[in-house]
Amino acid sequence: MSKAPQTYPRKTRYKGITCIGRAKYSVRVRWTDPKTGQARDKKAIVHGSVGDAKAKQDELKGARADTPNKTKMKSLIESWLKHSQIGLRPGSVRAYVTHLKHIGRFFGHYYVDAITPADVEDFHTAQIAAGYEGRTLRARLKVLRSLSRYAREVMRITTHDFCATVRVRRPCREYTEDEPNSLTIEQLNEVLGAIPKRWFAHFATLAYTGARVGELLGLQWDDIDFAAGLIHIRRTNTNGSIGEPKTNEGRRTIAMVPKLAEILSNHRQALLAAQHPSLARGWVFAKRNGEHYRSQPLRYVLVNVLKQTTIPFRFTVHGFRRTYNDLLQHVARDRVVRKILGHTKPEMTAHYSTVRTSEKKEAAQRMFQLIHGGKEEPRDCTETGRSREDAVVCPHCNQEFPLNSNGLPGTPSTGL
Repeated sequence: MSKAPQTYPRKTRYKGITCIGRAKYSVRVRWTDPKTGQARDKKAIVHGSVGDAKAKQDELKGARADTPNKTKMKSLIESWLKHSQIGLRPGSVRAYVTHLKHIGRFFGHYYVDAITPADVEDFHTAQIAAGYEGRTLRARLKVLRSLSRYAREVMRITTHDFCATVRVRRPCREYTEDEPNSLTIEQLNEVLGAIPKRWFAHFATLAYTGARVGELLGLQWDDIDFAAGLIHIRRTNTNGSIGEPKTNEGRRTIAMVPKLAEILSNHRQALLAAQHPSLARGWVFAKRNGEHYRSQPLRYVLVNVLKQTTIPFRFTVHGFRRTYNDLLQHVARDRVVRKILGHTKPEMTAHYSTVRTSEKKEAAQRMFQLIHGGKEEPRDCTETGRSREDAVVCPHCNQEFPLNSNGLPGTPSTGL
């Protein structure tokens, strides 16, 4: 009587060892991943006897890492956000949440003390592959550094700074002379002349005050004092969330030129004539249903406007603030510029500034005349100029800069 042929796979007397062929065994060991704490299988194929398979299993068990209960990145993120969002503007909290979502997807199941700089480099590479720009990558690495510092200093987790050696490998967008995101007076007049009537008051207010877009969309009629010619910045609208201005310096008062007062007055009269529902809510700029904007509509308007102009570079809605900064520095001291724009530090005003080729040439020519002519040419308007309703007067050379139809200084006329 012949023996029945053996079938595979078949169990052995050892748990985790299966015979899968003649003198061939599959060995499996359950272990815990030291980075994530998740249960995983280690497998091996052994050719030989069942004793050889058992020896291999014992070897794998010896290398197994049974990780104790430790803090995972997901828990660290929740604790850090709860701790850090106190006192932050809603827009800042939303920005943090967005960055933390990407960090959580990559590191959420990792133990904090198991994360290495190599892991952060892998995250950075994945973000570059996903198409994120340098400014976004820098912000996410900054959040990771804050998480690392919070883990060591607040939660007392014994870990190294896993971001210490990681650097942003994609450069941030920087504004240059060719791509300044700032307009000359002629270019600004061209853009304002192409703005549709419905949106003109929005963009004129940006151009004549240098306000941030969120501050513009957060304006209420109570903030505008037509009698005194002042606009009070008291709140900001960040994607529909109404809150405090960006910084303490952001809560400020801006002088309103007569031309802007006329534009805003006409805007209010148009709303009254149409019985616009926004009047009951007090918003200066609102949607058709009277509610405040929950997105930023001006960028789409500006894209279509720029198609009708000769502006050769990329220009954004925020560029109106940069333009105002550049023009204002020709007629006001740095301290006054910072107070009007709501900058906390001089470095931010310098960051917003664009030095054009024409200004460099003019400075070089004056330097040449100073060396060879023996005296300095009249200086540019770097201090506060005297202003009238129809012109701005330079305090150094007494030249008049007549205001054009848009209320901006034009070509200088004869001296006083």
